[in-house]
Amino acid sequence: MLPTADFTTAADLPVLLAASGGGMSSSQIALIVVIVGVSLIMLISTRRRLMVRNSNSPRAYVREQIAQIKEERKVSQEVTTVLQELENLARQVNAQMDCRTAKLDSLIRAADERIDRLTRLAEAAGKPAASSGAPVLTSAAPSPRQATLRRLVGELSDAGYNTLEIANRVGLPAGEVELMLALRVQAPAAR
Repeated sequence: MLPTADFTTAADLPVLLAASGGGMSSSQIALIVVIVGVSLIMLISTRRRLMVRNSNSPRAYVREQIAQIKEERKVSQEVTTVLQELENLARQVNAQMDCRTAKLDSLIRAADERIDRLTRLAEAAGKPAASSGAPVLTSAAPSPRQATLRRLVGELSDAGYNTLEIANRVGLPAGEVELMLALRVQAPAAR
């Protein structure tokens, strides 16, 4: 039989074997080695189960959920920030568009006033200078090139081309083409 000794670790096993005086049989030694081996395996297995159990504990689950909620809040705040920036940008663009529209309206009114003034002067030019008191304006006849361009612009317009297409085909700025078309429309009405 084995001598009684208090050993609590595997390090005490050699002391136990030495105390037995070598009177142990090989089967007893093998049995002790198997018992110690099984004990170590059980100890390692129990520790692993405890570690797995701790990582799957409700606390770990709650920690994961909190971390996920924090991440979702962060993403939500970023999206809100981007939306606010887009809203501010839209306001700025709208303000710029309103400002440009107001400027364009002002320019159109000024152009209409000039057209009215020129129309009045042209009507006054048709009257004798002594009766109207206005100077007589003489209009220069358009050059052959200008007459050809006006005719071509009119023909393209009658064919259904828009202002930009006509400008590209004729090689004139779109504003000049629009002016030619506007004068062309007004000329038959004045006759």
